[in-house]
Amino acid sequence: MQEPGKIVETIEKSGKLPEGDDERFTGYGVMGVPFISGHVLCLRRFPVTSIGRGYTSVWHRDPGGCWTLIQDVPPQNGCSRYFGSAVDRSLVQDILLSRSLMLGRCGFQKPSIFTLCLPAAKINTSIY
Repeated sequence: MQEPGKIVETIEKSGKLPEGDDERFTGYGVMGVPFISGHVLCLRRFPVTSIGRGYTSVWHRDPGGCWTLIQDVPPQNGCSRYFGSAVDRSLVQDILLSRSLMLGRCGFQKPSIFTLCLPAAKINTSIY
């Protein structure tokens, strides 16, 4: 089985759309990371789409159940278009994803799957 980071790297470098005439996407995601505080973060990354340029979307649910979708494309070109009134807020902001190295047990370096940075929201976190 491939490591998640390797799968992400392959999709980013050579992702192709499936055949068809409908809306199509190639990508990956983290479907939900719950925090003790009650917040939930989700990530969807589609480097290739049939509806426009590739994009990244971060979903945030606050402890009160309000959903905010943050994406780096206009709402009509991203995840927000599929959720309509179920989303409390839809924001367009820069979203930075990068791969980085972390120091693992015994001193070896291990790559993270990615680091997520939302400069406007002051969020910077890594998924390993």
